[in-house]
Amino acid sequence: MKRILTILITCCFLTLVIIVLLRSSPSQIIQSQPILEEVPFHAGFADSIHMLISPRFINETKVCFCDLKDFRVMIVDGTTGSVQTIGKQGAGPSEFNMPASLAVWPGQGLVVYDTWLLRLSLFSETGEFRKMYWHQLAARMSAPHMYAIDEFTLAISPRGKSTESPDTDNVILIPTSLDTTTQFLAPEPVLSSAEDNPIGVDLSNVTLGSGTDGTILVAYHSDYRIRRYTKSGDLLWDSGSLDESFRPPSFQLPTREGYAVTSRVYNSIEAIAEIEGYGFATGIWAYQGNDQGGLPPWFVDLRDQQGKLITRIPMPDHLRIGDIYQKDTDLYILTYHLGQIELPTIRIFRIDLKRVRTGSPPPRSGSVSH
Repeated sequence: MKRILTILITCCFLTLVIIVLLRSSPSQIIQSQPILEEVPFHAGFADSIHMLISPRFINETKVCFCDLKDFRVMIVDGTTGSVQTIGKQGAGPSEFNMPASLAVWPGQGLVVYDTWLLRLSLFSETGEFRKMYWHQLAARMSAPHMYAIDEFTLAISPRGKSTESPDTDNVILIPTSLDTTTQFLAPEPVLSSAEDNPIGVDLSNVTLGSGTDGTILVAYHSDYRIRRYTKSGDLLWDSGSLDESFRPPSFQLPTREGYAVTSRVYNSIEAIAEIEGYGFATGIWAYQGNDQGGLPPWFVDLRDQQGKLITRIPMPDHLRIGDIYQKDTDLYILTYHLGQIELPTIRIFRIDLKRVRTGSPPPRSGSVSH
């Protein structure tokens, strides 16, 4: 009789545990599951690279990036290990002096921006030169972020303010001809006080992405905000500040005067993508002054289409996040080491979206929501 009673108590306890787990929030369930796995990728090319910047997916196994110090662009097939090189130092076609930004333009090829020559160059995905164009607007772009919105439109966000042109709030749109531009204003959210930025970090930068419906996603570094615009510059949706959702406890940050102050966490949204049927994915860098406590420096946020956090996935080994690519229900994350401290390298991770629970879709028209 005592043994039967023990068995009944055990069964009741297990039933209670199952009920609690089923009633847990989606993020609690997801974060306990191993939804991130590394994809095999041949990276033997890394020994010949001096500074790897602006890595982008061509597809889930093929990537491209700029090798800034060697004045070239490289295309790498991670399955076969084959490497193709575009360019050398110079000012002619297929030549660079400072290839600082790269975008993959579906149906067009690869677009490279040279910050020294102030020039956009278009190549096929196999490396053949197609055309180039100089822009007066390019003079204001010290390190632009470029993203193809669709097969007809390339969007550019000037990053870094200059004395000649301090306004960095415009999103510049360029057609396939490369010879004209349009632009619209995407004003930066105002920080609450000067104390939000005690070390003078330029938080005016934004990162661009494409919506699944041809809209433009603008992610703001200053307060972790996502906005959706039409190509004509109409604001369709504003997530409001998402900063509180990932801010770890405050930390002591030394100022230039040598006094320690308690500061907020700085963040940089290095990649954003709308995930069809799910929501958003953002690749985040959180500045914490040091690596003690709080969140890891680099992580991926998966959010529903209202901007609500579903789960947060840390990247291993302090890997930077360069690009995000969806294929069916798999989400691929392109990570890398720049080559300034660690040896330059590329690693790819896959997230199984079938384990991610979603929310409701955002409003697409009418009044702006927060």
